[in-house]
Amino acid sequence: MAPRPMNQREGDVLVITVTDAELVAGSLEQPARFGEVFHRHFAVVFGYLRRRVGPDLAADLASETFVVAFRRRSAYDGRYPDARAWLFGIATNLLRQGRCVHPRRDPRRADL
Repeated sequence: MAPRPMNQREGDVLVITVTDAELVAGSLEQPARFGEVFHRHFAVVFGYLRRRVGPDLAADLASETFVVAFRRRSAYDGRYPDARAWLFGIATNLLRQGRCVHPRRDPRRADL
């Protein structure tokens, strides 16, 4: 059986033909498939973290989120086709675990 293409274009619309759950499951035998999950969701995870800790720490935490997700991919619940909630959960847990050692500075506050 030939593998299905991951994405297809129909005019100006990108159609996702493989779910995140399928990619995560497939990455257990072909780890490179997890890269598509990263490409689909890094920007939104980064944005979520940036609003909480600022851009510098957000970049580190977003990267760590995907490292944790990759390591725990065998525990992913394949009943959920979209991995976004799982990734947000990992990111939130990293924040709670104190991975963020510097709180976000309030840009309205001027430190003299």
